[in-house]
Amino acid sequence: MDCWVSLDDRSVKKFTIGANDAGQRLDKFAVKASSGLPLPLLHKAIRKRDVKINRRRCYCDTVLREGDVVEFYLDGEFFPPGENLEFLNASKNFPHVYEDGNIIIAEKPAGLLSHGAEGDSADNLVNRLKKYLYGKGEYLPERENSFAPAICSRLDRNTGGLVLCAKNAAALREANRLLQDGYIEKYYIALLSGRLEQPAGLIEGALSRDGGSRKSYVSQEGKASKSAYKLLAVQGGNSLAEVRIFTGRTHQIRAHFAATGHPIAGDAKYGGKALAGFRSQALYSYRLKFNVSLEHALSYLNGKEFFAENLPGWAASVRIL
Repeated sequence: MDCWVSLDDRSVKKFTIGANDAGQRLDKFAVKASSGLPLPLLHKAIRKRDVKINRRRCYCDTVLREGDVVEFYLDGEFFPPGENLEFLNASKNFPHVYEDGNIIIAEKPAGLLSHGAEGDSADNLVNRLKKYLYGKGEYLPERENSFAPAICSRLDRNTGGLVLCAKNAAALREANRLLQDGYIEKYYIALLSGRLEQPAGLIEGALSRDGGSRKSYVSQEGKASKSAYKLLAVQGGNSLAEVRIFTGRTHQIRAHFAATGHPIAGDAKYGGKALAGFRSQALYSYRLKFNVSLEHALSYLNGKEFFAENLPGWAASVRIL
């Protein structure tokens, strides 16, 4: 909860730290809880003791605990009144294949943005997630200082399929850690131009990003990337393949297969030919598998696999698996 109070004849923004705020550094919390607060100004305010925790001096790296009271003696413009409920303008269509008290596995339609950007419509996957949980009474913005339900991985606008979402801050931290450490296996179905020379293979190589064209490409100076594939079927001269990604670079699968001479069908940006009857590239996140055998907040998901329920027509042959 947060409120404005008068203390020593000055206006102060006061926050009471809840479960979703606890465990993070003060400076990280301040940036998320404010609107456009510059870090240099925050650091200066902390040095001048214009930021206090439980009426005592604090530091940028002070870790917040549930029940702490944080006070900011700062210009009110950084803490505008009212709650931002723009997400209510998003569509209520939120298909998902799994939900528990911590996570949701959503199935994003191709053509929908994962996150919104300035100037974009309010309709994106994150806002649909918020609207869904708001409607269930599980997300109440007025009770949150810095947390909002979030997605742990993202898909390109024109790539559909499974996306892992977190309903609380602890789940978000743990899910992100599992993804980063490779404990969640991510599989895609891709329809590739031409016939693959090998029934299975591994693609490794550094990927760089061209800011002008907004494309990724294989180079010697980029970030390490790794994808594995298995041929499933041949359709009219194209290859239907299952692809597992071990890293999550931007456009990784699209760039990897373009570099092999087998761009994804329908992916004009990377040289793929149009796919009759479909407006997006033939790439779909269709399977997630959890390997969480160690003691972990999400260890109850160990060994579980989740599959997409709305595969596009071009991927129908995947049912042979």
